[in-house]
Amino acid sequence: MSNSPTYGVEIIAKLFDLTPRRVQQLSKEGVIPRAERGRYELVPAVRGYIGYLKARSLNPGVVSFEEVRARKIAAEAEMAEMELLEKKGQLISAHEVVASWGEIVGACRSKLLAVPAKIAPVVAVEDNPAVCKQIVEEQIGEALHELAKFVSETAEADIGTDEPDSGDAEAATTIDGEQLG
Repeated sequence: MSNSPTYGVEIIAKLFDLTPRRVQQLSKEGVIPRAERGRYELVPAVRGYIGYLKARSLNPGVVSFEEVRARKIAAEAEMAEMELLEKKGQLISAHEVVASWGEIVGACRSKLLAVPAKIAPVVAVEDNPAVCKQIVEEQIGEALHELAKFVSETAEADIGTDEPDSGDAEAATTIDGEQLG
């Protein structure tokens, strides 16, 4: 021990802009040498802390225990929030969304590809373009209505509700405000 004056943890904490608890942790880690219980020599404490900061700046991958703990607590809170939203039915996994949209797009593709084969024989014998247009619109409207029904049923199955969202189904079966199906 030297004859240098020693300072309390509060003084060292203020000097380094740390909490007294953090100074004690750094002392326990061997960063800030302690002269005696709760007392620190100024020069060795400053040198130790400067060395610690230099090492951290040269190796940014080194993080303090507090930083790791804070990140862990934040991640746990985020996970708990996500679990709560999932249980409330307000959050679903990306895999479920992709699977549902895959089914919807597949059904849409099938319905739309079936329209020409379904209307070709009927339109082939028609001479009036207005009648042909009406036939095409009716068949597309029917396909859209079936798709809207499929989407509603898929949504009901996915979220477990018995009430379909008729607003979306209605929008899918109209063109320019006119009912198609």
